[in-house]
Amino acid sequence: MEMVGQAATLGPRVWEPRDVETAWALHRACHPASCYVAGGTLLQVQWRSISAMPRHLVSLERIDELQAIRPELAGAPQPPRPVTPGVAGLEIGALVRLAALLRHPLVRTGWPLLTAACQSVAAPAVRSRATLGGNVASGVGDTLPALLALDAQAVWFDAGAYAVEPLDAAWSASPSSGQRSPSALLAAIRLPRCAPLPEPSEARSAVPSVPADHAPPPQQLPAPRLFSFRKVGQREAFAPSLLTIAATWDLGVSRASGGDTSQAGVEPTTHQPTGVGCLIGIGSLTGVGDRSPNPLIGISERLQGVRIAVGGADFPPRRLRACERLLEGAQPCPDLWAQLRAAVLEEFHPPERPWASADYRRQVAANAVAQAFAAPAFADKGGGRP
Repeated sequence: MEMVGQAATLGPRVWEPRDVETAWALHRACHPASCYVAGGTLLQVQWRSISAMPRHLVSLERIDELQAIRPELAGAPQPPRPVTPGVAGLEIGALVRLAALLRHPLVRTGWPLLTAACQSVAAPAVRSRATLGGNVASGVGDTLPALLALDAQAVWFDAGAYAVEPLDAAWSASPSSGQRSPSALLAAIRLPRCAPLPEPSEARSAVPSVPADHAPPPQQLPAPRLFSFRKVGQREAFAPSLLTIAATWDLGVSRASGGDTSQAGVEPTTHQPTGVGCLIGIGSLTGVGDRSPNPLIGISERLQGVRIAVGGADFPPRRLRACERLLEGAQPCPDLWAQLRAAVLEEFHPPERPWASADYRRQVAANAVAQAFAAPAFADKGGGRP
């Protein structure tokens, strides 16, 4: 471990530990006059707005294990971190730069929603320094709604042990709740699988499609791949977000003889979405996917695996669970989009600010969420953009 810096009157001392355990111990020993620092982009913005800088900065930049991106294999534990049984996906170290995520082939092919969210953060120079862990730990980062929509998990190191919890529990488990100490360190973010991970030799090519007449084995069934991401600000680029909206979903099919689908059950589609992106407006991206017409008679598409999350630069993100329940298992239609818009207005209550009223943000969120789901469905029927 190394320490750099000058006297407290000239600036904080910067500690540079080489492992997670030492970083945690340093933060705990110096608390409350200490904080973790990675890329430092948020701290730089806050430098003039806070009354006093912490006397001790615990830099995480020399901890190699926090800078890795690891594919996870179901049933294959990666000590010392516990593995959620049956879940395969990607583990992203807290110090991975946003710019690195944008270039990483597995992230681009398997989790394009996260790619879209990283692309929306600040300018390229900032993304080359900013880290995913810092964006998450801020509590208001633009990647957070996307991560919530992807059912991401947080890997924490605290008191000598690692623990994994759903990311949306992070704000309910504040240090004051006793569930985590003030020195808890965010070590990684885990993403459940959104598509079969390509082999290393195929990592830079598109994920191969699955023939419509050949269902993949259960462990290979793709999770939700249709997605939408939208950031709304007061100008087109490099501005704090008034709203950041992310959603993921999939389409299943319901079957019934004679074309009657009213009593049919929902089954997963047997084709592989490609996750092709389609611009639908400034600051928004929708993954339309390759949904070829199914040759079976008497089927209809139904929404499943719906996740919707909304956040902003001045309030923590949250899932819109009532809206998710409304859409789950429903058949896409214009009446459903009207119900969805009303449901967002009912469930979403952002704070009132001088620069953006709560009612304005509720209306924008309701329109954006309804458009996100309606745009791919409308395009499938040859109607183009609604």
